[in-house]
Amino acid sequence: MLNKIGFVQTQKKMVGEIKSLTALRFFAAFYVSIYHLHYFSEIDMGWFNVFLSNGYLAVDFFFILSGFILTHTYLHQFQSQSFSMKKFIIKRLARIYPVHFVMLLVITLILMIISTGLGPDGDELDLKGFAFNVFLVHAWGLGGASFSFNQPSWSVSAEFFAYLFFPFFLTFLYMGRPAKGLFIASFIFVVFYTISDIYFGILLTHYNAHLSIFRVSAEFYLGVALYVFFLSYRYNGSIKLLSFILPCGVVGLLAVKGWDLFIVFLFCGFIFYYSDFERSGRKSWLHKGLWNYLGRISYSFYMVHYVVWVGYMCLFWGAYMGVEEFETYFQVMCGLFSVQILTFIAAVFMYHGVEVPARRFIIARFIDKKSTGHIVD
Repeated sequence: MLNKIGFVQTQKKMVGEIKSLTALRFFAAFYVSIYHLHYFSEIDMGWFNVFLSNGYLAVDFFFILSGFILTHTYLHQFQSQSFSMKKFIIKRLARIYPVHFVMLLVITLILMIISTGLGPDGDELDLKGFAFNVFLVHAWGLGGASFSFNQPSWSVSAEFFAYLFFPFFLTFLYMGRPAKGLFIASFIFVVFYTISDIYFGILLTHYNAHLSIFRVSAEFYLGVALYVFFLSYRYNGSIKLLSFILPCGVVGLLAVKGWDLFIVFLFCGFIFYYSDFERSGRKSWLHKGLWNYLGRISYSFYMVHYVVWVGYMCLFWGAYMGVEEFETYFQVMCGLFSVQILTFIAAVFMYHGVEVPARRFIIARFIDKKSTGHIVD
């Protein structure tokens, strides 16, 4: 059956960074940022509104990609029985925690300056919520703190939960057939998606404090299964046709509402296609230095964009959210443009000033003193 739709078995493996996937991270992070600007500013962009309002789906792309890349990075250790859960967790914390902690302090300082109680939840300065954020468990359904402080960090917390099951995911998939494993992972995601819709009245891909760890874990597992499948199969059909269908399919479905489930699976196709394209020895425009660099700073960009927006609105316009203080449409657009420019600048400083040096320090301190701490994952 797989042969009929263009997939053939392969023994060719990939080593090192998959540069096209690194670059794609930036587009996902940027999409989330403009989604939040559109959501909080409530500006009417006409026919473009639907596309912007679907920006929350970019984090689903991140979750699948994370499972895919981490399996690419660690599968050989798992196969050789040299995988260390302790080292894995330390490296993941070195990757995500320093930026998270710094941005938590920054948003807390901003909220303290402007006064207590501002914001949609009214709990931004709640001590329990702050403690949950510090320990990175605020999206685990333990309390009402999952969407407080630096709000986009809920995804980091939920993904850290999924990391804890990474060895189990690999064990389950490594024992079975790759195609069967991918089918089971897809089936599990569809089941979670259906249950969320029928019994909780919310799509799994929409934010929910009590369902976020299920959303992230299912998609992370889907990414793990996708990589195991990728190791054994390549696409032997029309690459040109696929390179046209996939982007058009993703953009087309993002321009309408209600196709979240299909978009998630198109994301899988996107990740597989660009990885397979690179495995064949070909290079796309995503390999160029600028896009690769933007992909590297994408995590910092994602983590700072909300804080920059809050700080900009509070410190310069005297409002927590919305654009009530803007007088004209031109002012709104200038404000949104300024926020994006400031976000890029802040991301560059965060990447070079916090993310990279802190990561190197933690890995050198707790794992390998000779290590540079530079791992693209």
